[in-house]
Amino acid sequence: MSKNMLHLFSGLPLGTIVQEDLNGMPGQKMVYQRVFPGRGNILRNGAATLQLRRHVIPADPKTIDQVEQRGKMSTAVANWQALNQQQKNVYNEKAEDSGLSGYQYYVGLNMKGLT
Repeated sequence: MSKNMLHLFSGLPLGTIVQEDLNGMPGQKMVYQRVFPGRGNILRNGAATLQLRRHVIPADPKTIDQVEQRGKMSTAVANWQALNQQQKNVYNEKAEDSGLSGYQYYVGLNMKGLT
């Protein structure tokens, strides 16, 4: 990759999709992401903390189990949103020692069928 391209990428927000020729494939969508120091392929502030990679849209097989889990998640989120602040505070207090937010704690319980 040319120095001009690296300069171009260094000013873009992370996750920005850019067009680049990849191994002779014009118009291949690329994205760059933050990675652990030394693991990237783009130097920034003296450390390789960015990685330019091909943008991939993951497969969505929509299996019965996957659709069921998504339904549970949607229901859990809707149920949390329907709680009043006093009810949310109860879950916030229960979650304090777990390192989770009250929302995460509540949704986790819902996903396991415990609420």
